[in-house]
Amino acid sequence: MKLIDKFSKYSALYGANAPYIEEMYESYLADPNSVGENWQEYFKEYRDGRTQDVAHGPIKASFEHLARQGRRPCASAGMDHVASEKQTAVLKLIDAYRRRGHQVASLCPLNLRERQDVPELSLGYHGLSNADLETEFNTGGLCGVPHMTLKQILEILDR
Repeated sequence: MKLIDKFSKYSALYGANAPYIEEMYESYLADPNSVGENWQEYFKEYRDGRTQDVAHGPIKASFEHLARQGRRPCASAGMDHVASEKQTAVLKLIDAYRRRGHQVASLCPLNLRERQDVPELSLGYHGLSNADLETEFNTGGLCGVPHMTLKQILEILDR
């Protein structure tokens, strides 16, 4: 079937007709006999042999219920001042490695270049210490992992 033929065949599914057809499809998913034979054939063809589909109605209702419950306080709202400062310090340390990490990286295979001392890449510069190494922090998306200990973060940054 040509692409233009597919577009014209399924164009009725969109626009002002969409809510009506979606309601019909929800009925079809619950009980295929609840819609006429033409609609049964249409929906069967539309699914194109794909496995079981899920009705969107219950999912929408669940989200509407959550929205009516109102906002809940986020976990960080109860965070004390010291923990908040340390979290900020960890994110600043990660940022410092992004900006200046190349200055301490071993880029020369012959080790002819002397590595610089970059204070911004030290724990102390950011108000952190070895006592914080086993504390878990938000990574700001570092390597796609949301939370790690400071020790794990440093291992990644020092690579």
